[in-house]
Amino acid sequence: MASASRVLLPPKEIYPPQREATSPRPPAKVEEVLGDVKGVVVEDNTFSVSVHYRMVAEGEDRERVNEEVGRLVLRVL
Repeated sequence: MASASRVLLPPKEIYPPQREATSPRPPAKVEEVLGDVKGVVVEDNTFSVSVHYRMVAEGEDRERVNEEVGRLVLRVL
């Protein structure tokens, strides 16, 4: 039986943010845009952002989440 391997990463404190101190972190922008959609959970993963939407009602709300996340992604590319 093979043993499980683990990946150890250095603490996030050694990776300073590369954006301006005055600009909001991406999770804040996502929360600003989608904060009124019931069921959306925004997770700050330091180097990425996760938008969880499985608790969002089917229909218009899910479509809106998809559209807004798409717009936000295009702005950072």
